Amino acid sequence: GQEINTSRKQRLEQLVASFTEQTFKWSRQVLTEADVLRDVFRDASKKGYVAVVYERVIALDDHIHTRILFAKSRLMPLKPLTISKAELVAAQIGATTAQYVCNQLQLHETTIIA
Repeated sequence: GQEINTSRKQRLEQLVASFTEQTFKWSRQVLTEADVLRDVFRDASKKGYVAVVYERVIALDDHIHTRILFAKSRLMPLKPLTISKAELVAAQIGATTAQYVCNQLQLHETTIIA
């Protein structure tokens, strides 16, 4: 392998150190009340495709809270797909992502509409 020159190595170490100094707080609470809507957004482009499962909760005080539960993305393969085929791949990723989230949240009686 090639050796990294000293200035690039120092820059990489600084970059890594900057990531470890940051703290992110994520709400891990998932509600299962009747006023919860879980949905899957999926899309494709020339560069890749994505599926995101999110939930929309209407609280008792009528405030609406939205949070991402799970996301999956993939880059377009080296031999590009047509947009139509990429949309189909995004739909497949969306379906498997929705099934995974339902299994993890133990939502066995959930209807998934694609």
